[in-house]
Amino acid sequence: MAEKITKTKVYTFGAFHYDVAYRETFEGYMDTSFQCIDSGFRLLEKYPEYVFVIEQVILAREYLKRNPTALSAMKKFALQGRLVFAPGMFTMPDVNLPSGESFIRNFLAGRQWLLDNLGIEPKICWMADIFGHHSQ
Repeated sequence: MAEKITKTKVYTFGAFHYDVAYRETFEGYMDTSFQCIDSGFRLLEKYPEYVFVIEQVILAREYLKRNPTALSAMKKFALQGRLVFAPGMFTMPDVNLPSGESFIRNFLAGRQWLLDNLGIEPKICWMADIFGHHSQ
């Protein structure tokens, strides 16, 4: 009897991870951060299947403050589901200092900004490199 072969689809995506004040100040990271976002936009324009993930909403806000003409492209890619915000929190939390209220407020602030400015709600919760996860 022949084995049934099932197909699995594998999706890959480009992601930009941002460490707030790891070696630089917040402002010190902005040029590098914006270069990463610019690269993501170029790839989104060039490849219709490409997906780019930004972790923290604060980066999109700061990017648009300095590049207001990018709003239409950012909104277009976000509505297409190709520019993704995961987890969609305003900033990436330090989960080793747990506070339920701070998590909820961070999510609410991020989600509200995304809804108000890009018309989207994040659907993926992915927290990369956040100093580990506490047991709570």
